[in-house]
Amino acid sequence: MRDTGSTKLEGGSSSFAKASKDKHWDREKALCKACYTTRDMADETPKKVLVVEDEKFLSNLLKVRLEREGFVVLQAYDGEEGMKVLKEQQPALVVLDLVMPKMSGFEFLEQMSMDPQVGRTPVVVASNLGQDSDIEKAKRFGVVDYFVKAQIPIDQLATVLKGIIQSQK
Repeated sequence: MRDTGSTKLEGGSSSFAKASKDKHWDREKALCKACYTTRDMADETPKKVLVVEDEKFLSNLLKVRLEREGFVVLQAYDGEEGMKVLKEQQPALVVLDLVMPKMSGFEFLEQMSMDPQVGRTPVVVASNLGQDSDIEKAKRFGVVDYFVKAQIPIDQLATVLKGIIQSQK
């Protein structure tokens, strides 16, 4: 008979198995700690981030990176869809492109600002528009931060987004 490396445990459990399970649980809790609203695991709910980005590759890349941080990521590929998801899901943060079909990011911000249900949701702009006038216009709508996509690595953007969510009450 070939040795498979497994060991039959007497009594149905072992302290090693329990320690491994606890260690895994602690690791998962530590990885996801930043995206929860309370410290008690029984009551913790992952924070939702809405990514409104028409470039599907970039949207999916950001989704994967943020999910790795423990966030629930909602995606919309145009401004109209983004507004619908924003109102239905009420995420903790919106990551918004400015140049999109159906409704631009600026139109999205304008509609958001007029709606008391979603108007206080923090928004981070990630766009290819880097003109000072575009940045100032977005800031007038109250965006938390503004990034030119070509100038920030995805990991750095994810770190910034995580910090913004952690700073929320």
